[in-house]
Amino acid sequence: MNKLFRLLPVFLTCFFVFCSCSKEDDFFTAVIQNYNGNKDYISSSTVYWSNGDRVRINNTVCDISVDGSDNNKATIHSDEITPYSNTYYASYPANITDIRADGTVSINLPRRETYAVSNGSQVIHSVMAAASTDKHLAFENLCALLHFRVNASGAGVGTNLCAIEISTNQPISGSFSASFGGGTWNVTSPNGINDTLRTLYFPTPVALTSDVKDFYLLVPAVTGITKFRLRYIMEDASSNVLVFDKKNTGSGSTNFAKGYLYTFEQHTYDGTQLQVSGSSSIEPLVMTGSASQPMLVSSESTWDIVKNSGALSNNTKYITLVNDITLSGSAGDLRATIDGNGHTVTLSNPETPMFNSINGGKVSNIVLDATREATPTPIIESSERLYGTLSYKATGGSIIDNCVNRIDFTCSVDNNEGDVGGLLGKVDRATITNCRNEGDISSDGNKLGGIVGYFSNFSAISGCVNTGDISFASGEGYSREISCGGIVGYLSGSDTLKNCRNDGTIRMSGINGSNTFVGGIVGFTTGNINCCCNYGEIVCSQTSNNNKYIGGILGNNTGSSFRKMINCFNEGNISVTGVATRVNAGGLVGRVQRLCISNSYAYCDISGNKVAGIAGDGVNIFISDTISNCYYYGTLSGDNTYGVAGTSQSNTDRFIIHHCYYPSGITLCGTNGLDNGNNAQLSNPFDIVGGGKLVNRLNDGKPSNGKSWVESDGHVKFVN
Repeated sequence: MNKLFRLLPVFLTCFFVFCSCSKEDDFFTAVIQNYNGNKDYISSSTVYWSNGDRVRINNTVCDISVDGSDNNKATIHSDEITPYSNTYYASYPANITDIRADGTVSINLPRRETYAVSNGSQVIHSVMAAASTDKHLAFENLCALLHFRVNASGAGVGTNLCAIEISTNQPISGSFSASFGGGTWNVTSPNGINDTLRTLYFPTPVALTSDVKDFYLLVPAVTGITKFRLRYIMEDASSNVLVFDKKNTGSGSTNFAKGYLYTFEQHTYDGTQLQVSGSSSIEPLVMTGSASQPMLVSSESTWDIVKNSGALSNNTKYITLVNDITLSGSAGDLRATIDGNGHTVTLSNPETPMFNSINGGKVSNIVLDATREATPTPIIESSERLYGTLSYKATGGSIIDNCVNRIDFTCSVDNNEGDVGGLLGKVDRATITNCRNEGDISSDGNKLGGIVGYFSNFSAISGCVNTGDISFASGEGYSREISCGGIVGYLSGSDTLKNCRNDGTIRMSGINGSNTFVGGIVGFTTGNINCCCNYGEIVCSQTSNNNKYIGGILGNNTGSSFRKMINCFNEGNISVTGVATRVNAGGLVGRVQRLCISNSYAYCDISGNKVAGIAGDGVNIFISDTISNCYYYGTLSGDNTYGVAGTSQSNTDRFIIHHCYYPSGITLCGTNGLDNGNNAQLSNPFDIVGGGKLVNRLNDGKPSNGKSWVESDGHVKFVN
């Protein structure tokens, strides 16, 4: 017992030490290093912590608890956090900062900042960071703050301020890094970042009064600014969009230092011009919508101004995006000209497209994105269901150029006629150039394409690319004829589809009682195809007893006169399974009708019931030298396999094959095919059986459109 009493102080000491250590390990303390009056970060007030603020410590997100009445000090309770090299690195706000193991803080400022108001004042969250070895964190500001003072007088009272834009010759938005060294934070922009535009925009425009309103915009700390532009975008009482430019292109250098507040002179709009205190006035650029003075859109607010003015439906108006914007609803009929300037339009409600229709309008340089994957309901037009992310349809000579879709969507039309495309559902008499689909598409639309579902009376489509996966799945009782392609599902017209490419996987599944036409580029067409290529895999696993025509480029063609496929190639594998009365898969074309294929190749594996290296099936051909100067190399698996072409439907409508090459051990063509001379088997992707180089024989054949053959990437292909 005496021994126990003698040890009791030791136990108590250890207990208190343990408790003290546990408490120390359980929390951090945080203070904000406020600057003096000349360097106050937000106006003349002080930055304070608030309960609910979240900080990031060595990439663990923790909650702030304000200590009593002193909200400059806080406690951060957390689980045990492992220090990086004996140091704890912290950053705030947690949602836009990330900490690397070397203590570098990566900060991602948005290009545009939504203006929020609390009791008439801007709510500002400083970007701050701290580093410590003892869990006592002293946060320093890493960014600069720009302060704008705006009001109105006379006829200017009531004018809506829609956005404030800042641009410089140095990066002021996007991602940048901050590192701790020598007790100070040094902020630098990573190499390759040149995001020089930053916008304060207002979801609801701010009505200007005679009282001065204060606006704040957060920017990184940057140096060496020699060009600077301040731009106000307003809406007057007549719904005119006014832009005021204040430019400084002097030779001197300006810095935005961390922790500093930069207050601009007061700007007053008097109804005709912007008065600058202590300086000259700025005349407005009234956006008339002409080609030389397009209507500028920087936010949904200014978009609504343009839309409500009727400019979108006026074919003499020009609209230009000057910023990324988010839209919550569709616009109606577009007849105007819109230049997106490469900006992103984010659809917060992607169940509807950006436009209901494009009727003679022009849309260019727009990237479409969404806040989530979409499950749209198509519109019904006559007996057809239509959907596309840019528009349900385009007609009347519309022009769509350099537009991109990044929206993933699932669109169901049940057992109805359905025209579904990544950008456009249905197109009639329009031009589509240099467009791209990056979104994954899942639909049972029977005309389904990466760019366009159904293109009728097409005038031109070229330079388009699909990288998204396309999935078709149908249920019991589905009876529609299906046309699915990486670029276009169904293409009706006599012109030429050219310079298009598919990289996405195409998957067909479900039950269908009618024909299925699938191509890496186009499912069904009546036109010509030139210089198109497919790298995407095609997998067809429909279980119903229907006809399937699957091709690496084209599923099926028809027409009153013969068409041409020139300088095309497929390097995507093709797999066709399921019960059917006729299943034909070709490396380039599933079924040929009045089509001449020349100077093209397929380098892929093909499996199915009836498969051929170039063309699976033929009917109503009526063409001399149906397939010429082409080659196939790969593995063919099926009940019937042919090196170049499958079965022709009659002896008078036959495949005529000239100057083509295919793997050894395989029959050149099926029933009613004709060997028209100079065809040969291959021992490998480079050499002809019996001697000779494939590349030389192809170049001695009939190259078209200036394309030559070269040995590259393990086989023979076209020169770039």
